[in-house]
Amino acid sequence: MQVLAGLMNIRNLAVALLCGAFLGSADGRMNGEYEIKAAFVVSFPKYVEYPGSFDQIVVGILGDDPFGQQIDAVASSKSIGGHPFVVRRLRNESEAKGCQVVFVSSSENEQGKRIASDLRGSPVLTVADFAGAAQKGLMIGLFLEQNKVHFDINNSSAKASHLTLSANLLKLARQVY
Repeated sequence: MQVLAGLMNIRNLAVALLCGAFLGSADGRMNGEYEIKAAFVVSFPKYVEYPGSFDQIVVGILGDDPFGQQIDAVASSKSIGGHPFVVRRLRNESEAKGCQVVFVSSSENEQGKRIASDLRGSPVLTVADFAGAAQKGLMIGLFLEQNKVHFDINNSSAKASHLTLSANLLKLARQVY
């Protein structure tokens, strides 16, 4: 039964990626980008095995917050294994070590390699908001391409931080490093 539930969850993520991640409106304007990215950030931990245990899933936002209240709204309605989500705005990456997920804003693009290095070995899933993030050592890089949200994964970085990413999640990535 758990296998079936897991397949349904990955199917839902795939449907969001393939269908719901289209961002163009009828008049060609972009809309919903950060609503979709918030849904991904909150969904990714379902497909990660973390070492140890925790009472809540803390999502930290490092750098400029592009979500406003969108991620708080998405997170407040979700839980994984009975663990509720909590969203925190971080002042620096040392605060990130107390999180299960850290969203690295595009404002931190230039510091991407340093942030990846500073968090290496800590069981923190890093999800960045810029193309090339996975090449810089961050674990998941979200980016827009042809009005759709895509992501790349750096599985080596995840393993170095003692995180195991689901094979189903890896299959959905545009590219895996």
